[in-house]
Amino acid sequence: MECINLAKEINKLKHKTMTTMELTTQQKNALKNGETLTLRNSFDGEGDLFTLWLGRWGHFNLEKNAVIVKSTKTLKPILNKLAIDGVLTELTEIN
Repeated sequence: MECINLAKEINKLKHKTMTTMELTTQQKNALKNGETLTLRNSFDGEGDLFTLWLGRWGHFNLEKNAVIVKSTKTLKPILNKLAIDGVLTELTEIN
């Protein structure tokens, strides 16, 4: 029981200290023009691979290691998810 309560407290702290990830204007424009953003959460290439794109019907889609984990009309929930996963904006590639 104590482990479960400790895990809940850790999650609460994560969300309180979490900062929203921000995309640059160039990255936002690329998304709107149909480009795909490739994001990483590790400098050494050993971390997770994220892909973000604007899909059909105007939904932003986020893939983590080739599995879609979020699809929303706005970017804010996706950027929050990326911040939780520790994605580094300086490693973003536009494809």
